[in-house]
Amino acid sequence: MKKRSLHILTPGPTHDAGELAKSHLASARLRLFPAAKAASDLGYLVTCGADIARDVSVVIVGKAMAQYTYYWLKELASSKARGALVVTDYTDHHIIANSPLASFYAQSLELSDAIVVPSGYLRNSLSAADCAATSIFVVEDPLEFAIRRPGIRDAEHSRTGALWFGHGSNFEFLLEYLSRWPDSAPTQLHVVSSPEVKLALSTGSIRCPRPLDIYFHEWNPKKIIEVAEIASVSIIPSNLNSHKVFASSNRLITSLALGLPTAATVLPSYEEFLDFFTSIDSSSIDSLFETPHEMNEKIYKFQEEYRQRFHISTAVSNWRATLESITQS
Repeated sequence: MKKRSLHILTPGPTHDAGELAKSHLASARLRLFPAAKAASDLGYLVTCGADIARDVSVVIVGKAMAQYTYYWLKELASSKARGALVVTDYTDHHIIANSPLASFYAQSLELSDAIVVPSGYLRNSLSAADCAATSIFVVEDPLEFAIRRPGIRDAEHSRTGALWFGHGSNFEFLLEYLSRWPDSAPTQLHVVSSPEVKLALSTGSIRCPRPLDIYFHEWNPKKIIEVAEIASVSIIPSNLNSHKVFASSNRLITSLALGLPTAATVLPSYEEFLDFFTSIDSSSIDSLFETPHEMNEKIYKFQEEYRQRFHISTAVSNWRATLESITQS
């Protein structure tokens, strides 16, 4: 009996699903790889790439790139006409943001039999949208780092450095926060991101009310761990009036898993973890910056309480349950 087949729509030529785990794209590592593993566990033959084979029974739409959108929509329509189920993994709210990919995702969601999102807040927004499929599933992003116990930092070393990491689309929020960098904040900032952010840093357009040494590190998993070893806090500024309000909890979860006291904008996906981090706009921010080690017990509690929820095995299990529900309905 021929195996059922599942194709994950990704840029580039057809490739082995195992390569997703090594991708430079977080969406591939944290979402598509667990989906591929779940499908394989269910007995599917899993392929990836921009071309969809004719006999595929399920297609998962990964993160799109502008140069592929027209071709992908043709491929999806053809697969749908041949009876394939279409599932869109929708991780950024492009439609609300009116991004260059908004039109593609509006059409992709229209073609979809189901949608998978990383947070309940994004699910609720899509549930109210006419373009959304009736079946919307939440599968949270897993951690890709081992738990690092919070260290004890004495007062002498409590102001050594802050860590900011993330995609370049979040860089504008860092710039805004630097323009009001508190006196209590560290005198060093480590930025772990893409080469585009390095270029933006080099333009000299940063406004900061006091001297601040900024060190850039190109993103890779090893570098995040290295910088976490020397940073005293992690900062995650954002904007509740932007489409980033729909972001997943992944950056916050990662900071806490790395054992770092964290100051963050309270996004909806962060709210349930308020006991474990400090609002970046709160009156207690000075206390966090001056004595970050006082958060260590709370961070340890978070790690014990949530480590299994955000383990890769849980993400695979949730994708497996989602695929079973989609294909059996």
